[in-house]
Amino acid sequence: MESPLDASALTEPLAPSEVPDPPRSGAALVVFLLALVFLGAGAGATWWAFPLDPGGGRRLALTLLVIALAMAGVRLWMALALRRKARERATLRHRLQRFAAANHRTFLFDQPAPRLPGLLFGQGTQQSTTEALRWTAHRPVEVGNYRFVVGRGRNTRIFDGGYLAIRTGGPLPPLVLEPARARGILRRHLVPPPSSFGASTVSSADGTAFKLWAPAERAAEAAAFLTGPRLDLLTRHARDLEVADGTVLAYSAAPLLTADPGLWAWIEEVVAALQPDDIGQRPHLMREKLLPGGEGVRPVLPEHLEADRPEH
Repeated sequence: MESPLDASALTEPLAPSEVPDPPRSGAALVVFLLALVFLGAGAGATWWAFPLDPGGGRRLALTLLVIALAMAGVRLWMALALRRKARERATLRHRLQRFAAANHRTFLFDQPAPRLPGLLFGQGTQQSTTEALRWTAHRPVEVGNYRFVVGRGRNTRIFDGGYLAIRTGGPLPPLVLEPARARGILRRHLVPPPSSFGASTVSSADGTAFKLWAPAERAAEAAAFLTGPRLDLLTRHARDLEVADGTVLAYSAAPLLTADPGLWAWIEEVVAALQPDDIGQRPHLMREKLLPGGEGVRPVLPEHLEADRPEH
C-alpha cells in the first residue's frame, strides 16, 4: 500500500541555527556600497558648497545633503530586502531538502533548463531551473521552478513560475490548453501552439473557458482526455497545460516548488490521476548522474523503464 506523503518538514518550526547561511549576494553588496557612495557624495557636496557658514548654510547644500540621505536610505533598504529574500530562499531550500529525503525523492537546485518536451522550454535566454524535485512512480515525475528572460530593454519579459511534468504510459494525444479569455502563460510569452493544431473550447465545472489546441484528426481524443473532473483537477493550480511525447506538463505563473502542503497534496492527486496503474509503487528514489557533455543531471531508471523516456 502506498505510503502517505510526509509533509512535516515543510511546516515544522525551525531553529535559526538549522538554516544554513545563504551565499553572499553580490547584488546586496553593490546596493550597500551605493548607499555609502550617495551618503559620502552628499556630505562632500555639502562641505564643498558651504564648509563653515555660521549664518546657517545655503539651501543648495542642505538640499544636496537631504537628497543624498534619502537615496542612501533607499539603497540600504534595498540591500536589507535582498538579504532577507536570500534568507527566505535558503530556508525554503532547507525545508525542501528535508522533505525530499523524507519521501525518497531527489532535490536539485540551480540547474540548467530541464530536458523535457514542451513549448515553454528552450524559450528566451538565461534559462535555469532554480529548484526541482524528481522522483519516479512507475514513470518519472518532476516539479520545478523555472526562469527565463525574453526580449530586451523595455520589452523584457521574465518568466519566474513553475512546471509539473508527469510521464504517462498511455498514447495520449498531443495538445495545448490555455485560458480562453485571460492571457495564459504561453500566450503571454508569445509561445503559440503548433500551426497544424486546430482550436476548440472546453469549460471547467466553475464555468472557466479554455481554448484547446490539438491536431484535427485527434481533436475528439484530446477533448475526451480533458473530461470535466480531470480538467478541474489539472487547472486548479495551473492554467496552461500541454501534452507532448506522452508527458503531461502543467505550467504555473507562480512557483510550484513551495512549502505549502496544500500544493503538494494537489501534485500528489494529479500524479495519482495520471498514473493510476502505479498505486502502491510510489515513491522510489531516482538516482542522478551527469549527462554527456556536461549537460546537467538526469534520473537513472531501471532498464525496463528507460524505454519510456522521451528522446530529445
